[in-house]
Amino acid sequence: MTTTTTETTGASATPPRKDIDTFKSKVLQAILGCQAIQTAYLGNKLGWYAALAEQGPLTSVQLAATTATDERYAREWLEMQSMAGWITCETAAASPKERLYSLDPAAAHVLTNPNSMDYMMPTATVAAGFGQNLPQLLEAYKTGKGVSWAALGLDARRGAMEGTKYYFLNHLGPQLEEHIPALKDMQETGGRIADLGMGSGFSSIGMAQHFTKCTVDAYDLDEVSVLDATENVAAAGLQDRVQAHCVNAGDVKGDHYNLVIALQCIHDMADPIGALQAMRELAGNGQGVVVIADPKTQENFTGKPGDLAEQMCYGFSCMCCLPNSMDGENAAGTGTVMRPSTVRMFAQQAGYKEIEKVPVDHPFWCFYKLIV
Repeated sequence: MTTTTTETTGASATPPRKDIDTFKSKVLQAILGCQAIQTAYLGNKLGWYAALAEQGPLTSVQLAATTATDERYAREWLEMQSMAGWITCETAAASPKERLYSLDPAAAHVLTNPNSMDYMMPTATVAAGFGQNLPQLLEAYKTGKGVSWAALGLDARRGAMEGTKYYFLNHLGPQLEEHIPALKDMQETGGRIADLGMGSGFSSIGMAQHFTKCTVDAYDLDEVSVLDATENVAAAGLQDRVQAHCVNAGDVKGDHYNLVIALQCIHDMADPIGALQAMRELAGNGQGVVVIADPKTQENFTGKPGDLAEQMCYGFSCMCCLPNSMDGENAAGTGTVMRPSTVRMFAQQAGYKEIEKVPVDHPFWCFYKLIV
């Protein structure tokens, strides 16, 4: 009998073991990262990080008692987080209930300090919250339909707003005034500001707190966000100068503003050109200033791994921003990775002559002044 042996080639060929192991390692690291974020979500919501930062080191018994939670779950969480390197087990040789755990100062700063640009827990909360949306995202990916911010849930909406709160309240107004000469007069003479897609209202509050003689009209189509904004404005004591409106800014007629802003929202919109046209009209077709801010991206797609900021933008786009920008008739489908060339194209189609980058110092956002 004669036996013929055919060498396996092409896609069915077995790749070298080292290549397989290298890629398996990438997948494993991704799984471990996912698990760390999921358990971080629990630790934040249950107050475990805060308790460790304020009262640590603590045992699982002490942590559970301090936070009115279950000891067995607390113990497992502490052990997992110590293995992930997020917290420190100081007495690993002790019995399980007597082991002491602590949160080092750097970790506490990143995980529990909302008064810092280094605060990462809101972004982690958003990433963990996306998991609950996978079934509806799967359907959207099949049909080409969109998924609105409202459908993405409170973790996504409020986590995103909490992540921008500190910057909006402390840096937004001063940085815009520093780099846009036309805004300096507003400190003396006052003026009117329109804030499109204001979310929970912290951008509007920050602008009103900096430009103390100005009034702010905040616009958003999401009813929950408008309710949140109204409560936040009241808590800041600014009801006399900041008003939140659940309305499409394009439907506002006859009002002209000294400054019109849209921050971290144009890339989310199904009709970004319509929004930019509305901003141009609200600013009196060149009488006022129009400024937008959206994710900082490379000029062109490279396809090369290693750019973590760009990778994160694509991750958020797949899970949130692209589905939201697909939600509507003739939706633009922009997504998070809105490159400068796309901003320029949208602006020109909306009736602007040019865009000008504003040299605001922000690690993840690029600011543009739109010129009529």
